[in-house]
Formats: sequence, C-alpha cells, structure tokens
Amino acid sequence: MPDDIFHGVTLMAVLASVIAAAGVGALLLIKSDRRDWPLFAFSVLLQLPMSWLLLDWVRAPLNAWLQNLPLDRTGMLLLAGWGAPIVEETAKLWPLLLTLLFPDLIGRVMRENAVRVGLALGLGFGIGEIWMLAGQVSGSPEIAALPWYAYQGFLFERVPVVFVHGAMVAITLWFWVRGRWWGIFLAMLIHYLLNLPIPLAMLGVFGPDRGVQVTVSLGWVYLATIAMAVLMVYLLYGRQGITAMAGGGRTCRACGADYDAPLLGLNFVVKRYERCPHCRRWQFV
Repeated sequence: MPDDIFHGVTLMAVLASVIAAAGVGALLLIKSDRRDWPLFAFSVLLQLPMSWLLLDWVRAPLNAWLQNLPLDRTGMLLLAGWGAPIVEETAKLWPLLLTLLFPDLIGRVMRENAVRVGLALGLGFGIGEIWMLAGQVSGSPEIAALPWYAYQGFLFERVPVVFVHGAMVAITLWFWVRGRWWGIFLAMLIHYLLNLPIPLAMLGVFGPDRGVQVTVSLGWVYLATIAMAVLMVYLLYGRQGITAMAGGGRTCRACGADYDAPLLGLNFVVKRYERCPHCRRWQFV
C-alpha cells in the first residue's frame, strides 16, 4: 500500500464521504421503518458508479456535440449548464427500472418513504461523484502534489452537494408517488439554478478575482443547502419538524407540560437532546 494513500485529495475524499454519509444517513434512518433499511442501502450501492459511467459514456459525447453548435460563448455556457441537470437527474432514477423486474419493490417506494429513498439515491450518486472528481484531480501531478489542507474547498463544497443531490431526487419521488410525473423537471430546474454561478463566473459576472468567484459560488451552494434542508425536514416531519428547527414550543413526554425550547441542548440533525424546565428530565425531542 503506498505511503501517501491518505494524503491530499484522497484524505479529503474520505472525509467528505464519511461526513456526507453520516449527515444524510441520519435523515434516512431516524424515525424510519427498519424494513426499509435494506432498500436504502441497495439504493446507495446502485448509484455509486453512476458518475463514472456518465462521464465516459454520456458527458464526454454530449460536450463534444455542444462544441459543434453555432453559438457564442455566452449561449454555449448557459446551454451547457443544462447538461448536468438533465443527464444526472435522469440517471439518478435508473434504479426505479428495477421495479419492472421486481414488482414487490414498488410497494416499498410509497408516500411514507419516497423522500428517504430519494435521499439514499442521491447519497450514492454524490459519494460516487466525490471519488470521480478526486480521481480526476489525482490524474494531474501538479494538483495531486498539493498538501491535504489545500483541498479544504473540495471538502466544504462536496458535502453539501451530496445532500442537495439527494434532496433533488427526493423532490422527484415525492411528486411521483402522488401521480405527478413532472416533478423531475422541477428537480432539473433546481439543479440548473444551483450550478448557475459556474457559467456566470466564467462569463466574468462576479469580476476577475478568483477568490470572489469561489466565495459567491460556495455561498450560493450553502444557501441552496439550507433551503433544501428546510424542505426535506418539512417533507419528512411536516410542520412539527419546521417548528423544532426554529426552536418552537415543546411538550414534555414525561410530565406533559408545554415549554419553549431551552437554549441549552445538543442538536443531532433532526433531534435535540434537552431538559424539560418543569420536571427537569433530559430527553430527545
């Protein structure tokens, strides 16, 4: 085993994968039916190679075709921005084709778990994309030689993107189980808007300073992640989930008294460990 296997981008890819899996995994498993856990794991595994396959079989031919279109640079960049949303949002749904071969699976993708299945599909795709990009970086000797801390931007950008990948699939499936097939187009639009700072930066909209471009792009990703997190909590837990995120009212399960969320407590993504001010018992809420 090479000595530098945990140096540089490889280390950051490991960290990004672990953090993303822990965060999205919490949403998948908390308050979910244990009978669905194998389905979630299967969904993650099926998506892991998709980024690699799309890169060679779809993205490269598509980019070559776009280069031959009679468009100026602005039109080319804005049109090319639709490539990833259309290709990736479609590819992230391919495991649903297995329901044609295994009809019993369709019974597991229902209203109660459609959002979680979407998060699992996006988690697998996003982790696969982390390693696809890490592979591309390691292919450049100059970039691969950088110290591990030079890839902090890679970590901070990839982790929220993995979650957003899952959220977009969750939106598609949330509409799909309700008989509204057009949800995928909404997911594509969100995906396009998420990537929009990239062509805008290349067109000089944010100025020539590379630092400003990166700051704007990351800020856009973080804002989108917060918005999608609120949406996912609402789809999974309804208004009570949003109230809990906002630190709203509580009802103690031990004594039944109502109280406002205390300042002292430990947050665990969608649960909080805190003490009731009336009976002074600690509990997860």
